Amino acid sequence: LWQGLSPGLRRPVPADSLAAMATAPEIAEGELAARRSDRNFYHWCLNRLFALGAAADNPGGPPPLLVAPETPGFVAESLAAALGGRPWPMRVVDPVVRVRRLTLSGQPVLGIANRDACARMLDPILAAADAAPPPPGESGPLLYLSRRDSRRRPLVNEAEAEERLLRLGFASVSFGGRGFLEQVRIIRAARLIVSPHGAGLAHLAFARPGITVVELMPAVSYAGARFNMARISRAVGHRHVIWIEPAEAVGQAWSLRIEEVLPLIARLAEDADAPLR
Repeated sequence: LWQGLSPGLRRPVPADSLAAMATAPEIAEGELAARRSDRNFYHWCLNRLFALGAAADNPGGPPPLLVAPETPGFVAESLAAALGGRPWPMRVVDPVVRVRRLTLSGQPVLGIANRDACARMLDPILAAADAAPPPPGESGPLLYLSRRDSRRRPLVNEAEAEERLLRLGFASVSFGGRGFLEQVRIIRAARLIVSPHGAGLAHLAFARPGITVVELMPAVSYAGARFNMARISRAVGHRHVIWIEPAEAVGQAWSLRIEEVLPLIARLAEDADAPLR
């Protein structure tokens, strides 16, 4: 047996997988969300969540979402928000399950540009977020998204950068430990977002169109993949500025030229009161 749709990607199904198929529990149908990419906030929101509109309106109810044991909470929280508070049925695949009818909904990142196609899942989330005020003192029109809780691509002088941005009137927020709708509420209140490159910027899909974004990015060899956040801004209608800093290798610690980038941020902050759509 072979797996993979494209002839160039076909490879034999591993023997362990074939053996597991013979004894795995069987269900009638399911929507696949147990891949490693589905546990990344960026990939979940941009490549999966908005594509589940048709499954959400299945006459018999959404099919069970097949998830891995370590699936993060934002998966269930975002789906519940899109369904008006109702939970999406889920089944943990541990280690395997046999599915008679398996579906895999997905779309490219720029699918967000097709507003009508995303509306079924996106609009209820925005309505739920807008129905409650942002957490007091932790959000505002000038927002810095901190990566202080992340071990990947550490910004070694981030504490100094945060302190300087606070002087300009920015609120500094880390999304670690916050609920999904709370994060969306914070983003919806922002008019200027400054942030190191990271999955948290996938929230740009939920921001009010027309904001300004300053993305602080370490330059690496596969920099082409690092422009995905700017593509979101282009599709939604934001103004997006990328500030590139040198970095020796993927994942390596890097520094921000604070004195050089602050004048740019200060100028943009002066325009942060411009009307949004």
